[in-house]
Amino acid sequence: MTLRSLSRRILAVWLPWWATERLTRHRPEVRERPFVTVSEVRGRMVVDATNLLARKAGLSPGMPLADARAVEPDVVAIPADPAGDLQALQSLGRWAFCFTPRVVPSPPDTLFLDVGGCAHLFGGEEALATKVREALNGFGLASRTALAGTPGAAWALSHYGSNGAGGTTTALPPVAGPDGTKDALADLPVAALRLEPGVAEALSSFGLDRIRALFDMESVKLDARFGSGPSRRLAQALGHLEEPLAPLRPPAPLEACRTFAEPIARASDIRAAVDDLLASLCRTLRRTEEGVRRLRLICRGVDGTRQSLVVGTSRPRRRREALAPLFAEKLDQVRPGFGIEEMVLRAEVVEAVEAVQRGWIGGAGMVADYADAPTAMPDWADSTPGRAAATLDWAGATPDCADATLDWAGATPDCADATLD
Repeated sequence: MTLRSLSRRILAVWLPWWATERLTRHRPEVRERPFVTVSEVRGRMVVDATNLLARKAGLSPGMPLADARAVEPDVVAIPADPAGDLQALQSLGRWAFCFTPRVVPSPPDTLFLDVGGCAHLFGGEEALATKVREALNGFGLASRTALAGTPGAAWALSHYGSNGAGGTTTALPPVAGPDGTKDALADLPVAALRLEPGVAEALSSFGLDRIRALFDMESVKLDARFGSGPSRRLAQALGHLEEPLAPLRPPAPLEACRTFAEPIARASDIRAAVDDLLASLCRTLRRTEEGVRRLRLICRGVDGTRQSLVVGTSRPRRRREALAPLFAEKLDQVRPGFGIEEMVLRAEVVEAVEAVQRGWIGGAGMVADYADAPTAMPDWADSTPGRAAATLDWAGATPDCADATLDWAGATPDCADATLD
C-alpha cells in the first residue's frame, strides 16, 4: 500500500437511480409511475435506466422498449440524456464542496469524496456519511455510501457491499491495509472492480466470478487472457497501485476587491468605495447572466480587524441602482477605527436570470431580464423570515458558512439552497 493511500479516506456515494431521479425534479407526475430512459441501439429503442418502480415491475437496462411496454403498459419512457446526467453530476459534486474540497465525479452515477482530514469537523466519518445521505434524501435522491482507503474499494463496497443503504455506511477502518481490504472484497463479484461488462462476463465464464479467485493468479497470465484491466483494478483497489483522481475545481469566488494606498475612514469614502465595488460586481454579473441573492461586504482594517456586512434580496438582482440602497442604511455600522485598507464585495448566493420581453417587437433595447424588471416589493421585503439579512460579523478568524446553490437537475437553474447543519 502506498504512503498516499494510507492517508486517504474515500467516501464513495452511489446514486443507483440517478438518471431517472434527477429528471423527476421537473416531472413530478412520474414519481409514482414506472419510469425509464431509453436510447437507440442498432435501430431499436432500448431501456437505458429505470426508476425503482420500473425495476420492481421487472424492467431492467438493456431491455427493448417494446418488451418493457409488454411487461408494464403504464411505463413512462423519455430519451436518455447522458450529457445532461454528467453535467448534473458535476453540479452535484460542486454542491458537495460543503463537505470536502476534494470531490471527484465518477460517471455515470457516483461521487468520490476524499474526506481525509476533514471528517472530524462533522463528528467523525459515520456522521459525515449520514449527513451526506440525509442531504441527498432531501433532494429526492437515494444513495448508498462506503468508506475505504482507496477509490476502488470504496466503489466496490458502495455498489456491491451488503450494507451502504438503509442509513448505514460500509466502512473499512484506516488501519485495514491490503489484508483487511482483501477480506472485505473477497466475496464480491468481479464486476465490483469496475471492469468492462465483456471482461467481467469472460472472467465469470472461466469460473472466476468472485474477486477472491483473482488473488492468487499471476498478473502476467491474467493480462494475457483478459487484458490489463482486472490486474490493474485489483491492484488499485488493494492500494498496491496508486489511482490518480482529478478533483473538481472549486468555482472562483464572484467578488470585487479594492485595496487602498491610504486607509480610508470617512463615511463618504466608504460609501464611494461600496458604489465602485457594486458597479464592478454588477458588470461581472451581466457577463455571466446571473443575479445575486446575497452579498457580503468585508472590510479589513490596518490593525488586522475584519468586519462583515451581509444583505439579501428577495430575488436575483444585478443592477447597482437596486443593490446600493440595501447598503445605504447599514454602512453606519462599519467602524473604520484606524482606517480600512481593503474592501471586498462577495456574491455568496447567485442565480441565473431569465429573459423577459419588454415590448411587442423584438430588437435592440427590447429585451431585459427579470433581474432588471421593476417590482412592487422592495428587495428587503420578503415573505420568508430571515431572507433579507443585514448582520455585522466581527468574527474574522473563521470563514462563514455560505448556502450551497444546487442545480443538480441540470435543465433549469432552480434555486435549491442546501443548508447543512
